[in-house]
Amino acid sequence: MIQESLEYARVTRVFAHRRDVVWRSAGNFGGIVGWVQGVVACEVNGDGVGAIRTVTMKGRQVRERLAAWDPARCVIAYQILPPHSLPLSDILSTIEVLDAGSGGAEVVWRSQAVCDGDVEPVRMAIEAFFLNSLDNLHSLLDRGA
Repeated sequence: MIQESLEYARVTRVFAHRRDVVWRSAGNFGGIVGWVQGVVACEVNGDGVGAIRTVTMKGRQVRERLAAWDPARCVIAYQILPPHSLPLSDILSTIEVLDAGSGGAEVVWRSQAVCDGDVEPVRMAIEAFFLNSLDNLHSLLDRGA
């Protein structure tokens, strides 16, 4: 039996910054150090869709493949490659930066995967991770970085 991929985590955050300013950071596949929670290093191999980034977080590494990058729509998607510590498979995360009017932007960060068993603890942890990271990004942009 083939299992379907389900959205298991989704957060949104409104920024008091223009869409293009938020996209410059959120859409930079290799530029996640300093705002994604716990990331201390990020190395990218390759260019464009299919590039692989190795993300170092608190003594462990995660590899991710750029699955989509659309600067016109301000959408970036990446796959978390095995092995990883999540009890999920075929993980795809997407960040979309939308125009929120009044010069602001709204970021929607969501993740889908094939899920076996209870995903509630994973959902809670991933959504907290996304929200903390977006708070970090907002602070970074507030400082003009």
